[in-house]
Amino acid sequence: MKYLYIILALLFISFASRAQEMDVSVGSPVADGGSYDFGSVNIGSFTDHVFTITNAAGSTAALSITTPITVTGSNFSCTTQPAASVGSNGGTTTFTMRFTASSPAGSKTGEIVITNNDPNENPYNINVSGTAVSTTSTITTSGTLSAFTACAGTASAQQSFTVSGSNLTANIVITPPTG
Repeated sequence: MKYLYIILALLFISFASRAQEMDVSVGSPVADGGSYDFGSVNIGSFTDHVFTITNAAGSTAALSITTPITVTGSNFSCTTQPAASVGSNGGTTTFTMRFTASSPAGSKTGEIVITNNDPNENPYNINVSGTAVSTTSTITTSGTLSAFTACAGTASAQQSFTVSGSNLTANIVITPPTG
């Protein structure tokens, strides 16, 4: 009978105080040490993404978060901080991260560091990335056009002229002169 009480006491202790367990998601889970990609953003623009911190279901202790959270990488910032305390048993809070694309174009990286009281995920680290995309339209030409023959019945010499573009917002339209 003595052993039965000991077993029951151990079971009670394990169920009575389940530690806080931090999880982070942005639509889908982002593991501690995992990565999140903000995608491609035009230079001079930004995108905001809302991250959710959850204190796992079944936890009986509140999750404490040290604010402000730490963000590295000059293109990343936290525009809305999470609550400093997240309730037990599935409680949540959110924070908003911003990726601002700046010149030069290319991949940008940073890290979110969330200091908390989770016994096995403190701090909670998320590597973040985004791509800054150039929005400057570039039109390139090659070849030289010379005057066409203006005499009836006489063909002009063949000429070649190439026009190309990148980061265009519309098609290139070339209109020949009239006359």
